[in-house]
Amino acid sequence: MATKKRGVAKKKPATPRRIRCSTYGGKKLYKVLERVGYDEVSPGVGGAKQIDWSLPRGKRPGAWQTVEGPIKICDNGLHVTTKPKEFINYWLFDWNSRVYEVQVKGDHHVAACDSEGKVAYRSVRLLRRVPLDELPG
Repeated sequence: MATKKRGVAKKKPATPRRIRCSTYGGKKLYKVLERVGYDEVSPGVGGAKQIDWSLPRGKRPGAWQTVEGPIKICDNGLHVTTKPKEFINYWLFDWNSRVYEVQVKGDHHVAACDSEGKVAYRSVRLLRRVPLDELPG
């Protein structure tokens, strides 16, 4: 017969830590993706390479996307924005685009003119899709 130990506290199961959306200048950062067939890809604006992004599943974020080389806006880096509606209006004109909250890390470069709220980072991952009616601005 097993004996019961006294005075031993049971451990509570660990609660999963919520991954927070990254911010720049106090504003959330977003990635805007186009739908191409069944894939969601970076728009490839201005000759930029299209990337087939790893999408979040449930509460699990997508995989990290990373670029090599010096990070510079409109040249090299994974571009995100604090103003996703303005980005869609200016570059894509496509309200079928998908917008995601993101987490970022590594080197970054900010546009000299911040009218689009554009920032390029070394590494980015998608956290959750944001319905268009929840977007700021």
